[in-house]
Amino acid sequence: MIPDGYDLSGRVALVTGGGSGIGAATAHLLARYGADVAIAGRTEPTLRAAAQGITAATGRRCLPVQADLRDEAQVTAMVAKVVAELGRVDILVNNAGWGHHGPLNGMTTELYRGEFAINM
Repeated sequence: MIPDGYDLSGRVALVTGGGSGIGAATAHLLARYGADVAIAGRTEPTLRAAAQGITAATGRRCLPVQADLRDEAQVTAMVAKVVAELGRVDILVNNAGWGHHGPLNGMTTELYRGEFAINM
């Protein structure tokens, strides 16, 4: 049943950072509204568990896709896999991100570059 009359049936959503937290909740909500979803992230077991939960709760397809969004080749492969398995991407939620917690002078150049790459 589609809640509130808002119907995303026939749509495909891709949610980055979709294995946990806000990304998983967003993917679940999109599926609840009728969309098939793909969730992307770096940790395959977390993605698989989230996808199984979304499918079990909503009856919609949920494709887990392991990808490190800091790597352009992996991003390209992620999109290709979603299109190959779900047909297209209608909705994109760029949710992946992380941040340094602590004093700026404690942040290494490597940490800064990694944070910038994933968030931008």
